[in-house]
Parts: sequence; C-alpha cells; structure tokens
Amino acid sequence: MTDTIALLKNVAIFKDLDDSEFAEISEVCREEKFISGEYIFREGESGNRLYLICEGEVRISRDVPGSGEEALAILKPAPCLERWPSSIAASARRTPSPMAARPY
Repeated sequence: MTDTIALLKNVAIFKDLDDSEFAEISEVCREEKFISGEYIFREGESGNRLYLICEGEVRISRDVPGSGEEALAILKPAPCLERWPSSIAASARRTPSPMAARPY
C-alpha cells in the first residue's frame, strides 16, 4: 500500500488529497500488466476505471473508417488513461484505443 500511495502522490489529479484520502484510494487500486500489442481497452467501450502508467509505454490510437488505425500518441509513465462512467463523463464511449507498446 505504501508504494501505491507514493505513486498516487505523484499524479497531478490527486495533488490536493490528504493522507487519509490517499489511503482510501490505495485500498481499491490494483496492478495490471499488459504485453506489447495487448489492448488495455478498446475504442467504443464504456468503462469506470482510471489507469496510471507506471512502467513501459502505451500507444493511443483510433480507428479511421476507410483508412484503418491512426496512431495519436505514445504515453510514458505518469499520464492517466481515463475510463469514466457515463454519470461523470459526457459520453461513456471512448474514442482512442490504448495498447501496450512496450511491455513492463
């Protein structure tokens, strides 16, 4: 739990939290590992998770009708991949598809 709290303290959206709030959030956190080429979630899926990149790289892409996949960015440790429920986001459908580009 201490490692999780240390990680969370370095994420901008959590900067104003106190220690008890960090402890509460860390209780619901879990580590997931992905192999290179594996999708973390797919374009159009709904979701309710927030992913933090701790190691490796994540390729963000989207499907372009008639053209195929278009790469938008490569994310390295620190950025968040958001998957918010429809009650929070204007649209619960995500347009980009993150894929593990370099495993960790």
